[in-house]
Amino acid sequence: MAITALPNPPSRSDPANFPERADAFMAALPGFADEANALLDEVSAAVVLTGSDATGAAQSRAAAGASQDQAAQSAAEAANSNQLAAQNAGSAGTSAQLAQEWATKLGGPVNGNGFSARHYAELAATVMGLPIFSPGSVPAQNVGLIFIAGEGLAEWDEASGVYEVHRDPVLSAAVQALQGKIAQAFGVGQSWQNAGPNRAFGTNYINSTGRPILICVNGTIAAASASYVCTTNGRFAVRQAWPDSFIGGSVGVTFTVPAGDTFSISQTGISGTTWFEYR
Repeated sequence: MAITALPNPPSRSDPANFPERADAFMAALPGFADEANALLDEVSAAVVLTGSDATGAAQSRAAAGASQDQAAQSAAEAANSNQLAAQNAGSAGTSAQLAQEWATKLGGPVNGNGFSARHYAELAATVMGLPIFSPGSVPAQNVGLIFIAGEGLAEWDEASGVYEVHRDPVLSAAVQALQGKIAQAFGVGQSWQNAGPNRAFGTNYINSTGRPILICVNGTIAAASASYVCTTNGRFAVRQAWPDSFIGGSVGVTFTVPAGDTFSISQTGISGTTWFEYR
């Protein structure tokens, strides 16, 4: 199956025809993507047919020795079909990727001097006289259709009283899922907190933040055989002891507690301990 070539993209060197070419180019993209998907379906069917050909060849060889040459020929044809299907699959995958780039790629040409529909949409917004605003300076009242730099066309939503960008629901869901994962990463939105007033040595606590936390305790050695013993879920995370020669010195330990784990700290021969948590 052949994929219909996209029309010539608009060019800044031809401003008189820029809007018409931009409209035609963007209108052709859905059809281009449909044809690429249809080609993928044809490739899948070819792979299934290839498997059937290979099975038939094997059965022919088993049925009669006299048909051995014919079976070998069938197997060779099946192998050729399989190779062709693989080549078509590669071509279809390349076409689908190319279609995606023609639709959304920014920051450079898709092929040669050709740029994506989104690139030309931003240029078209400028040429057609649409007001362009940065994300931080969007009007607080309805001024008609606008273009938000880096985001796209936006219309006034009477219900919410703000401008809403035209968004792909599938892409928006993916972005939201990614943002949710980022929010769970260690260090994002966390800071050092003085947990000492709410902590007691030898007591088990649970990390209920939903992500890892970092615990740091510091104190002064006041007696012989000084030590800190830190555990997570009953397992040693840190077990640090100091010799008598360290009496009067400042010491400290730091350890990580995974999300949902319990933790506790015990100290011996150490005074003036501060307890901070990065959470």
